[in-house]
Amino acid sequence: MVGPAIIRYGSAAQKACFLPATRRAELWWCQGYSEPQAGSDLASLATRAERDGDEYIVNGQKTWTSGAEHADWIFCLVRTNPAAQMQKGISFLLIDLASPGVTVTPLYAFNGKRLWNQVFFDNVRVPVTNRLGDEDRGWTVAKSLLGDERLRVSRVAENRRLLARVHETLELLPGTDAMRTRLSALGIRLEALEASSLRLLTLAGQWAIPNDSAGKTPSVGPADVEYIAAGRYHHRGYTIAGGSSEVQHNIIAKEVLGL
Repeated sequence: MVGPAIIRYGSAAQKACFLPATRRAELWWCQGYSEPQAGSDLASLATRAERDGDEYIVNGQKTWTSGAEHADWIFCLVRTNPAAQMQKGISFLLIDLASPGVTVTPLYAFNGKRLWNQVFFDNVRVPVTNRLGDEDRGWTVAKSLLGDERLRVSRVAENRRLLARVHETLELLPGTDAMRTRLSALGIRLEALEASSLRLLTLAGQWAIPNDSAGKTPSVGPADVEYIAAGRYHHRGYTIAGGSSEVQHNIIAKEVLGL
């Protein structure tokens, strides 16, 4: 997600440094937006970056950071001007996770899998040259990146696969005309990027029961359908990830419809 933001807002040196390595998958990124007290209200973030010559000193915490245990760098929103209006005092930093003072700890899902992380910053020094865009104008960069993220989490291809699995299941199980009509309607909504994998997965019956991935209890279905339960419960989070549904409705009303 950070690639398009670097293209739009990065310096020539930043583009040369980060884009080729990211494109070749030699450099992995994670996102440092959410904090324990700043989720949908992201502008209330408290992670601080204080200027010290040619460096920022970063202190704070990020949470729900997917892939941080594998990432090389993290793109972060930090507060550089606490006296300014919330959105106007934020900057966008690119931080090497190998920097002294960075600690990554796991957050586990209900099935025992490590899906997220917490990232702590303790006097982490970040070169000013690693700031993307102008100081205190990181909110502009963040909104641009979130636009790309929201497009990505629509997960159209994944939901098409799920819809195909449901149709395959109905070929094996008794079904009614009403059920098939319902599935056809869902397929149309999917083409409009409105399909919900949760609605489709409710047809999975006992296969949607969470499986203990630690192997302490037997699976309720074939091993290759474990992802159904994970999808059913984990994907509910996508009504929050990238901004809650309510936040998205407000953005559409203000920015698109001009209300």
